[in-house]
Amino acid sequence: MSRLKLCSYLAALLSSLVLYVADPSLPLSITDPEQAQIERVTTIYEKIAPFTMESFPTLVYQKSEVMNAWFSGEKITITSAIAEKLNDDELAFVIAHELSHFALGHLRDEVEGQEEAIISKEAHADELAVYYTLRAGYDVCKAKGTFEKFRELYGESLLNDHPSNALRLYMIDLPMCH
Repeated sequence: MSRLKLCSYLAALLSSLVLYVADPSLPLSITDPEQAQIERVTTIYEKIAPFTMESFPTLVYQKSEVMNAWFSGEKITITSAIAEKLNDDELAFVIAHELSHFALGHLRDEVEGQEEAIISKEAHADELAVYYTLRAGYDVCKAKGTFEKFRELYGESLLNDHPSNALRLYMIDLPMCH
């Protein structure tokens, strides 16, 4: 199969995996700007996912006022708030991070209550996300803005089970970014 045919096949496969999930507390209708955001998130996902594995988790775009993204074993959820607040390079890093959890076989249930193991998995996902972000053609140096925005919103640590934003900024502070 030629590379062009393979890419076309993968794009068709990925576009069929995108779901829209509405938060029951918010209006259900999809507006034109929301459709544009869904398409933007999908496009970024489709650029990164082929570098991870032969199969991909379902992408879910969830309308929510909470800035968040997560991998649940079968799907990656990106909230509307995170899509609205991050530029393409920042959002690409977030999506790459969640896809990294998938590629690395991380399941939160396996380490529930083991904070140190969870933090280690988050750090490994960040490291692999740098690679995926670069391979997909996004500027990983601009991904630093992701953690700067998280720091503004949530303080130094996003959650107790994630590395500090300062550590995450340090980890992706690559020599090529200077």
